[in-house]
Formats: sequence, C-alpha cells, structure tokens
Amino acid sequence: MFSWLCTKASPHAGVVRTSWPTLAEQTSLSPNHVEKLCRSLRTKGYVGYPDHRGKRRVLVEVVIDKFPLADGTYTALGSRARGRAAEVPAEVPAEVPAKVPAELGAKTSDKSRTSPSGRSRSRKRSRSSLRVRSADAAADTASTDPSKPEARLDRAEALVAAPRALRETVELYWLKTGRDELTPDDLSALRELDQTHTPAVIQKAITGSVERFTRRGEDPRGVTFRYVWDSLRRFATRKASAATTPPARPVYPPGLTRLS
Repeated sequence: MFSWLCTKASPHAGVVRTSWPTLAEQTSLSPNHVEKLCRSLRTKGYVGYPDHRGKRRVLVEVVIDKFPLADGTYTALGSRARGRAAEVPAEVPAEVPAKVPAELGAKTSDKSRTSPSGRSRSRKRSRSSLRVRSADAAADTASTDPSKPEARLDRAEALVAAPRALRETVELYWLKTGRDELTPDDLSALRELDQTHTPAVIQKAITGSVERFTRRGEDPRGVTFRYVWDSLRRFATRKASAATTPPARPVYPPGLTRLS
C-alpha cells in the first residue's frame, strides 16, 4: 500500500488526493482493508491525512512523509497527533539530495530505534541460516545439558539399538562431541534421520553443528541428534521406497477354458 501511494503521489507536493473506494478499485482490495492499511501507515508515521467520519466516498489528501520532491527537498509530517498532515519541506540542500537516503538507511540499520510512540526498541539481526535458527530454537526448549540425570545408553547398548546403517555415524558423533552415550531422545531422532537422510548428509551436519558450537564458545557435548534432526528436517535426501504392487491377474473372455 505504501509503495502504491508513493507511485500515485504528486512529485511536486508528495500528496495523493484519493478515497478508500478508489484505492480499493486500483489495488483489488476491499475498502475496509484499504482503510485499515492506511490507518496503520498513519499510526507508524509513514503517511498522514485528516480524520474523517461518515461517508467513504469523501476525498482524502494523503501526505507521504520524507517524500523526495522535484526541487530536491523532502516532505515532513506535522500535527500527526490531531490527525492532520502539514507539508513542511525539510532543510536539505538541493544540490546533494542523494546523501539523505544513505543517512536515513544508516539510521534505520542502528540497533537502537525509536518508534513513533516515543518508546525505544532494540532489534538484533541474525545472520545464520533458517535451518540453523530453527535448530537453535528447538534446542532452547529441549534439554541439552549432559549433566542432568536422564536414562542413558552406554556405547554397547547404543550401537545395538541404533540403525545398522548409522552405526559409523554414531561413532563419528561420539568422536566429534566427546560423548560416550546416547539418550532415548537421541535414538528417536536417529531413527527419523535414517528414514529421511543418507549417512553422508547426517555426518556433514554433525561436523557443522560441532563447529558452530565451538565458534560460539559452547560445549560441543550439547550437540544432540535431536539438534541435528531439527537442522535437517526441512528437506530430505533419501527417497521413499516405492511400494511394490503384485501383478494383476489376466482377465480371460467368457467361455474360454484355461489349460494349465
């Protein structure tokens, strides 16, 4: 909606003279939805327009905040608390209009921001992938502390209970993490991994998880097979075996005697 208003705004004033039904016809939305979106933009300080109640066909002058004008200046909103918008050109030199967007982008990339209501908020951007963040979120809710008392299987019991194709993967897991046992939850995650991924993919995920924990300064013993499963659950590398159907019996025409 904001992009559409910027497209329709006047290049000399930064104002869109329209109505909610008109915007609804142009954007293929309902008038109620258009009014809700514009009201949200005004609350956040992106646009401004006078309050109007009653008929929806009334024309509304929507002023866009910080809209680049043709003369090199920018619009600014005033008296937003009373629902009125005033066009005030900002004090920006006309010969350097290209520097302002870069400064504004630098301000918005700051960790400490201030909302239109005056309350400060902090936002920390994560550079890790979606699969890693999903695994970290699941690890926060599960118990990964090896010091907590829990039913555990030693090496011999774990190798017997683990899938035959992943026994070497379990040995690699113990070598990388420094652990020497498995929990029932590890065995459950290991069976799920065996059904959806090949051993090579699982071993690569184990190595990456251990390196990730080491870079963070965390104990590699906190890497569990449930953590590895959460990091690989969004895709599969092992194709499901096709179900074999018995061959259909031949159908003979009526009156034909079959000789065996």
